[in-house]
Amino acid sequence: MNQRWRGPLLTGLIMCFYSWAVHASQPLRVAVNAPGSYPYLFFAPENGQYQGVIPDFLAAVFNPKGIEIEYLDSNQLRSEQLLHSDEVSFYLANPKWLKNTTGLLISEPLASHKTFLYSLRPFPSGFSLRSLAGSRICARQEFVYTGLTDSFAQADIERVDSSSQSIMADMLVGQRCDYAVLNNYNAMDVFSPPKHCHLRVFESPWPTSTVTLHLIMSASMAETKPVVDAAIREFRTSGQLNRIIAAYTGSRTFQTDGRCR
Repeated sequence: MNQRWRGPLLTGLIMCFYSWAVHASQPLRVAVNAPGSYPYLFFAPENGQYQGVIPDFLAAVFNPKGIEIEYLDSNQLRSEQLLHSDEVSFYLANPKWLKNTTGLLISEPLASHKTFLYSLRPFPSGFSLRSLAGSRICARQEFVYTGLTDSFAQADIERVDSSSQSIMADMLVGQRCDYAVLNNYNAMDVFSPPKHCHLRVFESPWPTSTVTLHLIMSASMAETKPVVDAAIREFRTSGQLNRIIAAYTGSRTFQTDGRCR
C-alpha cells in the first residue's frame, strides 16, 4: 500500500465492522479485467503487483485490521460469474456493464469514467456519433460501451474485437479499424510506447460516454458495504481520490503531436 493515503480516511470507520473482521480469516479477493485499467487498478511489471486507486483504497480500509487483499486475473464475463458464486468480493465496474446485478451489492460511486474515440485522422468539425455510420470500431472483447451500445446492436457500425487495449492500438495503426474506443487514461498508455509515440493520434471532441465506477460486491459483503460506502464518501470529499489519481498520472495529458517523450 502507498502509505501516504492512510491519513484520516478511516477515522471511526473500521470499528463499525470489527465483529465481522475478526471472523474474516481469508483474504478478500478482487476480480480484475487483466491487465487492469490505469490508474484505477493496473498491473505494474516492475514489482509484479497490482496497484492504483483501488489497491490504495482497499488497503487503507482493510489492512489495518489484518485483512489482506488478493487480485485475481479475469475478464469481464468471468468476473461477474465469480461475484455471483462468491469466489471474489469486489469488482470495479459500472452496473450497466454487467449482464445480471440481481443479488449483488453496488457501492456508492467512486470515480467518473470517460470513454473517447481515437483516430489517426483529425475529427471533422461538427463531428457526432451519427457520422460513424459504416465505420469499424476497435473494441475490447466482452466490454460494454454504453455510448455505442445501440449503434453496435443496430449494425450501424462494425465492432472489431480484440483481447487487449494494446492490440486495439496495433489494429488501429494497421488500419484494421477506423477508430479505437478507449478511456482517456488507457489511451495515454497504449499510444505512448516507442512503437506508437511517433504517431499523431486524435481524440474525439467529446466522450462517447461518461459513467460512474463502483465497487460491485458479492452478497456476502452485506455487513461490510456500509463501511465501504462511508469510506468512499470520505475518500472523495476529502480530496484524497483526486490526489491519488494525480500521484499516478502526474501532469500527463493525452498528446496528439506525434512526439515521443
